[in-house]
Amino acid sequence: MMTPGTRYAALRLARLHPDDRAWLLARLPAEVAEATHALLRMPGAARLAEAARHLEPPACASIAPEPTPVPVTASLALPLQALATLDDDWVSLWLTAHDGDAMERYLVEVDVPRCQRVLTAAAKRPAPLPPRLAATLTRWPHDSGASA
Repeated sequence: MMTPGTRYAALRLARLHPDDRAWLLARLPAEVAEATHALLRMPGAARLAEAARHLEPPACASIAPEPTPVPVTASLALPLQALATLDDDWVSLWLTAHDGDAMERYLVEVDVPRCQRVLTAAAKRPAPLPPRLAATLTRWPHDSGASA
């Protein structure tokens, strides 16, 4: 018996590239894959799938950027002990999320090799960071229970 979920899955699969569709069908349970594949073979399945596209909400609506940037916290004391436990890439990410002088204040406190590695990692990072990522990073380590 075809369930509404199977029919809906078939509509969504009909819009995929054939290779992607085959990959997904191969990972479904055998009876579900066969039922879905039978629906895909029906005449007009692709046309129906295209017509049903407007019934779905956009896939990325829940992760769309906010209309206004999330404010990033201003200068705060650097958690040097916590930052010392992190990889250079994570340190550069954390510092990039903070105000402009956080990087300078950190680089003054660390040895030259660490300074160079953090600067190299920061140079590879796209700017600016997405506002939600920056806001999340500025809450660490204070909201995570780590000690500064």
